[in-house]
Amino acid sequence: MAKIYIGSLLIVAVGLFLVYSCKPAAEKSIDLGSIRLDPKNILLIDSSGNATYSEVYTKTVAIDTISDGVYHITVALSSSAPHRVRDLKIVLNFLPDSINHREVKNSFHWVPNLKKDTSDFVSQHSFRSPTIILTHNQIVASVIPDLHKIKTYHQTPYYLDVSFGDNNTTVTYGLSNYKTDKHVYYERKDSLFTLPKEIELGLYVITSDHSTPLSILTKTNSLLWDTFANKYLDSLAPQVLPFREYAERGYDMALSKYWVDGTAPGTGGITLSTFQDKETGIYRGREFKDDLWFHSWFNNARTAYGFYLWGKETNNKLWMDKALSTINLLLTSPQKNGFFPTIWVPGNKWVSSGQGGGPDLYHVPDNAWTALWLLRFNDEIKKLPGAEKFLVDFARSLLKTQLTSGAFPARLYTGDLSPEPALANSASGAMATWFLEEMILRKKLPPELDSDARVAIRRSLFFLEREILPSLRFQDYEVFFSCAPNKLYDFDSLTWSHPHNTLSIQWSAEAFLRGYQISEDKRDLEQAEYCLNILSFYQQVWSPPYIDFYAFGGFGVQNTDAEWSDARQAQFSETYLNFFLATGKKEYLERSVAACRASFALMAIPENKSISPQNYQGTAYNGEFTGAMAENFGHSGYNRRSGQSGFHWGTGSALTTAIILKQQMGDIYVDADSQSANGVDGVVVEDVQWGDTIRLKTKSVRGMEKPILKNEPKAGGIVLDNTAIH
Repeated sequence: MAKIYIGSLLIVAVGLFLVYSCKPAAEKSIDLGSIRLDPKNILLIDSSGNATYSEVYTKTVAIDTISDGVYHITVALSSSAPHRVRDLKIVLNFLPDSINHREVKNSFHWVPNLKKDTSDFVSQHSFRSPTIILTHNQIVASVIPDLHKIKTYHQTPYYLDVSFGDNNTTVTYGLSNYKTDKHVYYERKDSLFTLPKEIELGLYVITSDHSTPLSILTKTNSLLWDTFANKYLDSLAPQVLPFREYAERGYDMALSKYWVDGTAPGTGGITLSTFQDKETGIYRGREFKDDLWFHSWFNNARTAYGFYLWGKETNNKLWMDKALSTINLLLTSPQKNGFFPTIWVPGNKWVSSGQGGGPDLYHVPDNAWTALWLLRFNDEIKKLPGAEKFLVDFARSLLKTQLTSGAFPARLYTGDLSPEPALANSASGAMATWFLEEMILRKKLPPELDSDARVAIRRSLFFLEREILPSLRFQDYEVFFSCAPNKLYDFDSLTWSHPHNTLSIQWSAEAFLRGYQISEDKRDLEQAEYCLNILSFYQQVWSPPYIDFYAFGGFGVQNTDAEWSDARQAQFSETYLNFFLATGKKEYLERSVAACRASFALMAIPENKSISPQNYQGTAYNGEFTGAMAENFGHSGYNRRSGQSGFHWGTGSALTTAIILKQQMGDIYVDADSQSANGVDGVVVEDVQWGDTIRLKTKSVRGMEKPILKNEPKAGGIVLDNTAIH
């Protein structure tokens, strides 16, 4: 490993030994491929905005060459006493010589959060998988904060920033206080902080002069996962109970507090908890008292799928019956040319759609997501009268809505199914594509419809590849019709990026993966992994010291929002599992299990006292009972707990994913071919001895029954040495 030191020490690089004076004039710039670090651009800013402290701190810069094109930078500062400063910044230049920098901002790049003003930056509150990626033709660079060094000093917030100029492109990493603006941008605050006598900051840099966006995305995510996530994989946290016990707490709470019977016998569902009855002060429902939603977030059909499987797993007939009641209610939704309302209101009233749509609109992602779970329930669990016709009628009508661009519109007028302009040509249509692909893969379409669907899918994937993926225009209803302040067609001219959301990234990833399973075209798989790598930048590869819960494995929401461990991580977990099964890449399975376990970190149960101290007891706000779950954490942009939005966007979704993983992968998944063994439900594999007989040393949460092993080799068998822990 080559080392280079600059400043008061020395430079050593593959046989070269040079000594430099610590005087600023002698500080020489360092070129790391496409990235240049000039020690004069390591600045300490005082209250007046002047770089006056540079002379009182000794700077030492060390460069470790990790591998070809991968470097680690350490910047050490030392002084005889602490000093009050406003900003510490390390400025890196991308391709500083002889290029047209106006082209860089139009090339593929990644910035974790948008900006609304030049005083904004990317705060550490967005450091889930932090990186800034820049490209120019085939030249790429990825800059990644060293999260290990952040843990050694975390009293002042860290930040990243990018600047696109006509003559230069820079990435800045440093320390500065911030304040949030709107929802959510991070504005530099002029307040001072105390810089200690000694401090080290670290950065990883990946560079190449012959790369593709997919290649730099994969290398960056692998470095983040292997370097920072690896230590968390040996821990059971945040899982504190077997999945089965989470199910008992969650479903018992939901049935006792939020179950609503439908008008017809054998129908019903679980209502939400954000609508307050003015007469009683009790929270039941969302837009109407006791309403039942089949929505992209709050989906009774997805909950019912998991509810039934958990009932079967535990021999709980009540749970199975309640799940059937929910699907029976869905099948009473009055279809109109295949489309159907997605909100049931007591009194047997159906409303076409809620958030993302409206009273006169069908919201296509809601319809397609609900239909996908009806398909899975009917195909995998229990055949239901009318379900196949319901699904085929929807698929037939959905095909008729495809636009000439190849996109499926996100919103349709209920009167004539004509497209409403908002999000007509967007990544939202990928959810419709995913549903149609599932219908083909499961052979649920009649021959003439199957043929039409294959053509439509190819046109849709081409639209996504051409219009969405290159500029990361992953937009769905949440970007514009939720709490973020974005307006349709917004574009950030500072980060040169579109606002986007993780739901449509997942839909696109699944659409391309299913497209690959139909076509067997490797290009579809490449596009699928491109989308999945973008999604991975929202997964939390660590548990920061400045976030007051165990955050590893969870997911954020969008590049203008602040949530940690949002409820969507549960459904993302299954997407990573699908990619593992398609590719065999172990990292995808590890990410899947981590996301599934993270889905229970914010559950309001006494056992989560050390996992989520601010949240484990719940709160009186909107009836958060034991077994409920906060929607996410840190929604405000600061270290504060968030509220709940309902059973389905939290506990219910987490339980559905948990039973899917448990039934497909067991409690321990063993792959003798790749010599890997992964714990899934409440188990960590500490050591494996491979031979004719495989010996596993494991630890598990207390209360785990004998772990179920999946994918066991037929010969030789497995010997298990397990230790139960609290």
